Amino acid sequence: MSKRLLITIDGPSASGKGTIAKKVADHFKLPCLNSGALYRGLAYIALEKNLNLEKNIEQIAYLVNEIDLSNLEDKKLHTEEMGKHASIIAKQPLIRKALFDLQRHFAVHGLREHDGAVLEGRDMGTVICPDANYKFFITASASERAKRRHKQLQENGIDSDYKIILNQLENRDKEDQNRANSPLVKAMDAVEIDTSNMNIEQVFAKLLNHIK
Repeated sequence: MSKRLLITIDGPSASGKGTIAKKVADHFKLPCLNSGALYRGLAYIALEKNLNLEKNIEQIAYLVNEIDLSNLEDKKLHTEEMGKHASIIAKQPLIRKALFDLQRHFAVHGLREHDGAVLEGRDMGTVICPDANYKFFITASASERAKRRHKQLQENGIDSDYKIILNQLENRDKEDQNRANSPLVKAMDAVEIDTSNMNIEQVFAKLLNHIK
């Protein structure tokens, strides 16, 4: 690859940013990090140790080194319930700081060893990697995102209710956008793509065209 590629892909829950991040990373043969899965993984570890997600903040922050980066795709981390738990600890500055260092290390290591990396989440382009070569903000209507999440859960054999999922996503959006620390906002120099009426191949083509 002739150019170093540090790419950030931000957006709300169920917007498709995770799928497109993996596709972009595979295309350029770059390491990919799902930052949302980091918070889910940390919340899971904390709950396994019977820690209170709102009170035992210091103890939870110390558990960052126990996160298994190779196991972030585990289905148990990607339930709506675990997403809710992750949102609770994501509000904590101490925990965000602990994970900030891990995420920056991933980006720096990716640049050094692979000439780049793809980081996906909610504040990758604004807080973690404001120096990224390319920044994207992937979004979609709440109703479309709820449909996608509902279908995904059904395909995984998990019972779910569309209306409940829609309500959860709308509440999650409000929490992410209004939290005091690293709120969900589009970086000023990010390319915004509304995927409501696009399939993954169309989104990928648009990103690839912009990068090229």
